[in-house]
Amino acid sequence: MIGAGLSSRIKTVGEGWDQGQVPTVVIKHTSRPPKTSTAIRALVDYISCAHQSAARPALKLNLFDEFGEEVEFADRRNQLKNWPILSDKENLRPRQSNPVSDNMRRYQAHHLIWSFDVSKSHLTEERVVAAMQAVTRQFVFDQFAMDGRAVLWTIHRDKPGRPHVHMVVSGFNDDGRALGLDKSRSKLDDFSAELARYGRLFDLPMKFERREDNPLIRRQVINGAVLRNTRKRVSYERSTNLWDRVPNWWGRYSSDLLDRLENLANGVHKSSRRPKVSFPPASLPHIFSSIFTDPKSAATCFAAMVHSGVARSEKSLALWYLINRPEYFGYPLISSTRDSRKKIAARISRVPVPTFPETKLIDRRGEYLRRKNRQHQLRDLTQMVRSLNRLRKKAEDARINEYTVLTIKGVAEDILRAYNQINVPPRKRENWRIRLNKRGKSLFTRKK
Repeated sequence: MIGAGLSSRIKTVGEGWDQGQVPTVVIKHTSRPPKTSTAIRALVDYISCAHQSAARPALKLNLFDEFGEEVEFADRRNQLKNWPILSDKENLRPRQSNPVSDNMRRYQAHHLIWSFDVSKSHLTEERVVAAMQAVTRQFVFDQFAMDGRAVLWTIHRDKPGRPHVHMVVSGFNDDGRALGLDKSRSKLDDFSAELARYGRLFDLPMKFERREDNPLIRRQVINGAVLRNTRKRVSYERSTNLWDRVPNWWGRYSSDLLDRLENLANGVHKSSRRPKVSFPPASLPHIFSSIFTDPKSAATCFAAMVHSGVARSEKSLALWYLINRPEYFGYPLISSTRDSRKKIAARISRVPVPTFPETKLIDRRGEYLRRKNRQHQLRDLTQMVRSLNRLRKKAEDARINEYTVLTIKGVAEDILRAYNQINVPPRKRENWRIRLNKRGKSLFTRKK
């Protein structure tokens, strides 16, 4: 007997099953499920909005248990006492004595989320929230309560037009059997398919469909479209190397910078006398006259760093170097201090930095975006081939008819053919081929 998620995927790809133009529901699973009892309590406090922060107020929401009974906010901790939760010492790995999360063996709870876009239906938000509550109550009872698992769930409405449900599910049932969501995605697919079925029963238009099963998305990927563009990386993920952030600036000014740093290390300074500046008061060189011995060349170097970023302006990066490393732009005056540079940086941050004729460098933004799009296209094609190949193997194991298996195989071969036609260097293509074939040694070899 095959699961609901696998059955839905096989119907969509192999038989062309069209569920209509309705929103696709996906149950999301957080990447780090809690292992300690403290983390479980913190997660329950999070879904009940127990604490106030800059992003969200303390709403102190009531929760619902696995039977759909309402749990008062003040009783949420007492509810957890009935859960099959191991103590931190009982959950330690062998030969471990420190009760830290990395030393724990088992995930003791799972955080699941699903949402609905009100704009994709003709229903009002109040009607959608009421239907989501009824759907979640029935889904939790059938999938978790009947299996002996404890659940606490609630609905958040902090995003207008996008209500979403948070569910905290115990990692073990009454018999000690693990849920295993961290090891297999097929269960999440089954849950998503069942949730979509419950939604249709309660007049909430939903369907379950993976992206690689959707023929329209599949066609877009084969034709070269990118499903997910370059996401905005947070500060700690960004490269701090100047040759990565501002390659044009580094290529033009790095040799002068290295010579200047060597001179400063040997105690060689230019004249510390403040030069006379004949520029208008609002110009950048006039502002730099209180920092550098040669304000015009320093202003040009500063503007070059601002305007030679790979994908966008690097004004914040240039201001940081102006405050902390002014020698990167020129010989600083001995009288300049960090506090004075901070005041000047505050003035510069409020005005646009002019583009000097010397800063018109080679634009590498298009090259950078083309390279990233090519990498993302390779990633999307790789994921689709892997997923469809696993689907074909599961269909063979479930003894689905030969026509459906061949259809899924043909779709995967079309995607692999598009992958082979991408204009990448041969060595790069071979590396991707190795990565593509590493998990299942041959993509389309039948099991004997």
